[in-house]
Amino acid sequence: MTFIKQAGMARFFAPMLLDKLLPAYVRPGPASCFTITTGTIVERPIPDWTVVGSYATGLHGLMRQLAVDLKPLRVDLVSPAAVETEFWNGLPEDIRMDIMQGFAAKMATGKVAQPEDVAESYLYSTDTVGHKLAREIKEANGEENSARRCSTLGKRGQDTRKKRAR
Repeated sequence: MTFIKQAGMARFFAPMLLDKLLPAYVRPGPASCFTITTGTIVERPIPDWTVVGSYATGLHGLMRQLAVDLKPLRVDLVSPAAVETEFWNGLPEDIRMDIMQGFAAKMATGKVAQPEDVAESYLYSTDTVGHKLAREIKEANGEENSARRCSTLGKRGQDTRKKRAR
């Protein structure tokens, strides 16, 4: 039980508790946003990751509920796949390299994302173009460096994203 609670502290409980605190610290309105991070484990489960996968899946529902509770503040959810960070440094080098090669083989780009690759998804979350919906799911999964799928339709159904130069 201790592991289950600890696994949820930063991943799930912290964003949920911010529901009550955030309005006192940000300007109300669609120009402000609260961005939560989940992972692609939601769509691609990993053996023996049931606890983390459950919290990651729960963040999708939490994001939707927070979007209702915190409106007009925007609530976004970024869902990166494997990202090569210090998180993996605790593993022996040969095991870490095998894992990274396995992840890279599954990516359309053939490489594991770096933190700067995923940063664009977070920056996009702060963009206030048009009348964006209050909730979005952004996936930075190596297939593209930016958002692969997101809800960005305005009130009349038009796409309101800025065309970014590549």
